[in-house]
Amino acid sequence: MQKSNCSIRRIILVELFKHLKSCYDFELTPNAVKDLLYSNAGIDALLSFRSDPHLDNLRSALLRLEAGTFGTCIACKQLITRSRLDNDITMRVCSRCEAKFNHSWTKADVPASLQREVYPQEVLQVLTVEPA
Repeated sequence: MQKSNCSIRRIILVELFKHLKSCYDFELTPNAVKDLLYSNAGIDALLSFRSDPHLDNLRSALLRLEAGTFGTCIACKQLITRSRLDNDITMRVCSRCEAKFNHSWTKADVPASLQREVYPQEVLQVLTVEPA
């Protein structure tokens, strides 16, 4: 990673604060922001009563940064490209793994022998529906 952990942490926190402001109309004082730059306990307390997937993703990014795994794909352990992280600082998977996980299964993906032997008729009907 070319950027330091401190600068990446600041980028994540800026996104977190923007989200709190836009979704919850919640603004922090400059002193509170300064304290949160260095305190994971303060961030945990700030977010503890909010159930929000984006805030959860930002918090997870902070935890990965602290653990030294930020920027590494959680599936294949390869580095995530800088441009991908610049686009979304909370990214956890590389583009190759994302494409693999988002694959829409069709009947052609399941060998004919398995279709007859393993899958119940209801599953086969779902697999025969081609994606739009």
